Amino acid sequence: MLTIACGSTTEPVAPSLHGTWVAPAETASPSGWYERSLTFDGKGSFAAGLHIYGIYNWQPSDELSAYQRTEGTYEIEGDRLVFHAARLVWWDRYYGAQSPEQISEPYPYGPIFDNARFELRDRQLILHFTVYPVDAPEPAVLVFNQAQ
Repeated sequence: MLTIACGSTTEPVAPSLHGTWVAPAETASPSGWYERSLTFDGKGSFAAGLHIYGIYNWQPSDELSAYQRTEGTYEIEGDRLVFHAARLVWWDRYYGAQSPEQISEPYPYGPIFDNARFELRDRQLILHFTVYPVDAPEPAVLVFNQAQ
């Protein structure tokens, strides 16, 4: 009896999130604006950034007011995206333009993008996750555009 094996595999290929993804700017309250970003290195590390501009009344609207960057590792499990935050890096102009960057390690808060699921569509990363306001968990969605 002769058996011939085919060389094709049917295992799904994990989607690549490698690179930087930026969400459209949003208005901050009572003034200013902010922009979120996600960067994946393709080797299992991520950085989630938030840059805030013009929130202090003595600042022009395009001047950086504060930033924070959550760093850690991630795993892709089908359409699930699991984030393991390791540290928080932040700076706030409130403490002075020359104030030092602050680092909190280990990461001082709970999970980020809890129960995250994602889709890649037309150079966009659509992230569905759970937020926990005062009363009960609620679904949330962020759309990030692939940076050039």
